[in-house]
Amino acid sequence: MSERDVEPYRDDESLPENPGEVPCGARLLQRFPRPSWISRIAAYRAAIFVMTYVVYVVYHLSRRPLGVVKTAWAPTNCSKYEGLIRRPNSSGFNALERHDDNWCAWEPFDQNSKQLFSWLDFAFRLSYALGMLVAGQFAERVNLRMFLSFGMVMAGLFIILNGMSYFWNIHVYSYFLLAQLLAGTFQGTGWPAVVPLVGNWFGRRRIGIIFGIWNSHTSVGNILGAIISAVWVDGEWGYSFIVPGLITVAGGIFVYLFLIVRPEDVGLPHPDHKLDQAESAAALLKTSPKNAATLAVIVPDQPSRDESQRPSTAGMISITSEGTETLPEKKPISILRALQIPGVWEFSLCLFFSKAVYYTFFFWLPVYIKETTDVVNHIAADLSAVFDAGGTYTELKRTLWAGCAVIENSST
Repeated sequence: MSERDVEPYRDDESLPENPGEVPCGARLLQRFPRPSWISRIAAYRAAIFVMTYVVYVVYHLSRRPLGVVKTAWAPTNCSKYEGLIRRPNSSGFNALERHDDNWCAWEPFDQNSKQLFSWLDFAFRLSYALGMLVAGQFAERVNLRMFLSFGMVMAGLFIILNGMSYFWNIHVYSYFLLAQLLAGTFQGTGWPAVVPLVGNWFGRRRIGIIFGIWNSHTSVGNILGAIISAVWVDGEWGYSFIVPGLITVAGGIFVYLFLIVRPEDVGLPHPDHKLDQAESAAALLKTSPKNAATLAVIVPDQPSRDESQRPSTAGMISITSEGTETLPEKKPISILRALQIPGVWEFSLCLFFSKAVYYTFFFWLPVYIKETTDVVNHIAADLSAVFDAGGTYTELKRTLWAGCAVIENSST
């Protein structure tokens, strides 16, 4: 075989598709005409951006009810509930017959409520952290669409179980603790799945600005979760869990029907294919110096006309006079190997302390507002959303600064 130039794909070039990886809902949408003013790759990227954004909005929306409903489980002032008919408590008599100050609280939170709430918070955060570690190992080895869909459905179901305690008249603390443990575990499936999805479609060069805009989903989800949960918190608070849980389950079904994991599945090149070719060439030269004279990685303006010379995957290709050599595909790394990457420990510690402060507000701000003011439960929940509104503004401002820095650096 004579030496040949390997020509990378253009961003909107059509390549062989993988129909087996395209879900039925996406295949249905492909039948509709695409506007002429938007390219095929841009249309897919816009859809993936919106879909993954909404997915993580839903994840955060479903975490919010616990912080909101605490004010209903252990009200600070039972006088405003005088005359209301309450459900029987675990002792078997109507709550109106009780004469203590916490008669309107939901057992078992009528005694030592703050300690019990703290353990619920701890159970959720611990299971969420451990679940994310385990989920990260699975996410790199399984189909991301199936993984994300399953995780959302299971997370939604366990959130619904929290709300069903109102209608099933459950007053056993272990029930609430187990529901939080399981909900936190499956909440950990979100981040390890959606981050690779965004990376698959936008690549390393665009990831900074894209993630800056995309990461505002955290605050948007918290705001929506607080507002939705607040609708029922002064009455049938079970719906404050059930409705967000149903939304999460619906999100999982939506992901299963419409999410496309990789651009290669619809005949589009990976956004990093040019970077991968350059890295492959460098690695090949390093491992096989004899190929230096025959290696050629050229970036012309026109695509290759010889279909046989197109690699079947985006990147990892090199051509020599003896034939075609392809570097091994990138494999998932272990947790120990990830911890050896420079900067991981420092970033993890920074995130640890920032998240500690963030989740304190997340789980306790409605309670604090309720205890320090005379507002009712749903107003306390709505006011707590202002904290997250500030987070959305900060995320967008930070993204604008980052984008200006990128433009400035690229022009110098």
